[in-house]
Amino acid sequence: MSHTESMIRIVKKAINVVSLFVGKQLDEDSLDYQRFVTHLLFFAQRVIEQKFLEVKSDCLVDTIKKEYPQEYKCARKIADFVSREYDIEIGDEETTFLAVHIIRVMS
Repeated sequence: MSHTESMIRIVKKAINVVSLFVGKQLDEDSLDYQRFVTHLLFFAQRVIEQKFLEVKSDCLVDTIKKEYPQEYKCARKIADFVSREYDIEIGDEETTFLAVHIIRVMS
């Protein structure tokens, strides 16, 4: 599969996971949705290139896990899909940044 097709597949699957998680269609006209899609495109690019974010401190990861457990769980579902489909491990840092954008798009 080409890089572009893989990226589109990851983005579509992630949007679908979040929509199912919240139980409704996301507002595609909202700024938060557009930011979410942009983040997903960069996330998908990092997956394809296997160049992931690195966080020097676990503070953000721990805070998101504690304060937004449902959104982190949703992000973990996306990370698990990517891990299964592309045989690439997605770490807590990437999952946390997904969760941050999920928090915004769900609010």
